[in-house]
Amino acid sequence: MKAAPTLAAWRERADSSLRAADPAKCLELATALEADGRRGCLKLASGLRRRVLAWEKERRRLEMGYAWEREFWRRGLPVAGIDEAGRGPLCGPVVAAAVVLPEGMLLPGLRDSKKVPAKERCLLSGAIREKAVAVGVGFAGPPAIER
Repeated sequence: MKAAPTLAAWRERADSSLRAADPAKCLELATALEADGRRGCLKLASGLRRRVLAWEKERRRLEMGYAWEREFWRRGLPVAGIDEAGRGPLCGPVVAAAVVLPEGMLLPGLRDSKKVPAKERCLLSGAIREKAVAVGVGFAGPPAIER
């Protein structure tokens, strides 16, 4: 008879599934964890199921947010998302960026940078740079802004 995986082994598999951002794989693993029945496994399964629900909610938010973009894509036009950061002409410089992602690409967590925690912003930055069709970044100090 084969011994059940240790809780540490289950956690490694769960972390791998979460890093892959694969909802089907996470649900399959949650089912296996529930079948194991140990308290730690049940807790891990519950966490995986919560994460999948959060991903689904985020996917729906992103799809609803793409209503305008879909019309432009239908016409064969690229769409750039823009964001800025800085205090403006009174307190300092401003940095702005424009990014064109592939048509229809859903990037979970993508929203106004001021609403994204710093750790998540770093992860999103890497994903954006990896998958973007085009990226532009500009910098302007107070004298340029005041013109």
